Amino acid sequence: MNLSNIFGAGLSHRVAVYVPGTAGPVAADPALADRMTATAAGRLSELFGGATISLAAGAWMSAEHGLIREQVQIVYSYCTAEQLEQHAADVRALAEQVKSEMAQEAVSVEIDNKLYFI
Repeated sequence: MNLSNIFGAGLSHRVAVYVPGTAGPVAADPALADRMTATAAGRLSELFGGATISLAAGAWMSAEHGLIREQVQIVYSYCTAEQLEQHAADVRALAEQVKSEMAQEAVSVEIDNKLYFI
């Protein structure tokens, strides 16, 4: 069965930005976390035509503060290879913005099941 005959060409690449629930080692102001999630969803929608937000529980090991547990918002989009190539630097810039505004040591970007720490 050729699914593209039924559904069309499809989007074969997944791009996700993980918006943390902390600002540094402490819980983020909910307004900041909501604003950054909205920023990420808006930007990925501009770049790729839409975005989905998924809530997840996460943990990471801070060199300075030890284990940090938090709720994260995973904001993701699907796109074509051409869109991914065209907008990869824009996705990195978005991750840098989230990292800066939320006082993070790193922010995760996931592309096609490969995780990058920005």
